[in-house]
Amino acid sequence: MGLLAPNGRAKREGAVTTPGRDILCQRQIAEGADLEPITLGWLSGEALKKLGGVAVQGILQAILRGRAERARDLLLEELRHGRANIGLDASDVDEAVAALWRYLRAAEEGAARLNLRLMASVIDGQLAAKALHADQFLAWADLIASLSKEEVILLATLLRFERQEQARPKSDPTPKDQYPDKKARRKLIGSVFGSDEEYSLTAQALLRTGLIAANAILISSDIGLGAIYRTTSRMALLARVADFEGVIEREVG
Repeated sequence: MGLLAPNGRAKREGAVTTPGRDILCQRQIAEGADLEPITLGWLSGEALKKLGGVAVQGILQAILRGRAERARDLLLEELRHGRANIGLDASDVDEAVAALWRYLRAAEEGAARLNLRLMASVIDGQLAAKALHADQFLAWADLIASLSKEEVILLATLLRFERQEQARPKSDPTPKDQYPDKKARRKLIGSVFGSDEEYSLTAQALLRTGLIAANAILISSDIGLGAIYRTTSRMALLARVADFEGVIEREVG
């Protein structure tokens, strides 16, 4: 229960679907058709009365419909900015429909615009790589849904500075900055984070995702050891399909 159906009908667990119907659902989304929320279809009788009757149901339906339309617009915008060719092989349709279903469910659950845009970017990246696999997208979607705005910005900023260091030619006489984390701190403290402590707490929270890791370094003989954060191989996998910098630019500015 609680899913959004592209064709306005509930997708029942265990229901048999046909390729033609799945292709129609995908086509409706691509063409910008209205997405009809079906979460409240089970509300009736005593439960509906206790929640305030038809008026409350109408209000909630309107909220969910707005979320679905917002998600559709964000997805289409990311596809326009992205690398993917919308055309799918017949064998890819089931994978695409499953991914879209999870994306729409995130919208129904109230995922923030930034998170939805990042999920849409993953769909675009997987389509471009001809590697749209529902199980992989579901895993990324669950992870992305758990991220706060500050966490996404920190990840994108740290990734950008790491890529800048990696792209520097060996002939560059400037000493290589071994700690892009320091640049990220200078960039974000005062604009996104109120203090160094807030930055550190957010980075520590991100350790749960496996997208960054912490290395211990000696700060000084008086202070002792401190932590320097870096992105991981898991973040590298996500960054291959998700355009972090583009998403931040389009959503945050």
